[in-house]
Amino acid sequence: MAIFYDRAADLIRKIYDSRIQAPPVLDLDRHFPDGQRFVRAWPEIRAEALAIAQRLSRVPRFHEIMKEQ
Repeated sequence: MAIFYDRAADLIRKIYDSRIQAPPVLDLDRHFPDGQRFVRAWPEIRAEALAIAQRLSRVPRFHEIMKEQ
């Protein structure tokens, strides 16, 4: 079964890759105008994520915030 999955995944990847008309690495300034702002802010974003990770058990899950989920 794994070989079937691998072959199917390879085929789908080839089809997908053949339709992409962009370079593998996009130009940050052209495609993500606010990208430099993110690059500059990553240390603060990381620090905030690590602080939240310390009390992750107290962070509500998505379905607890939005009951429809």
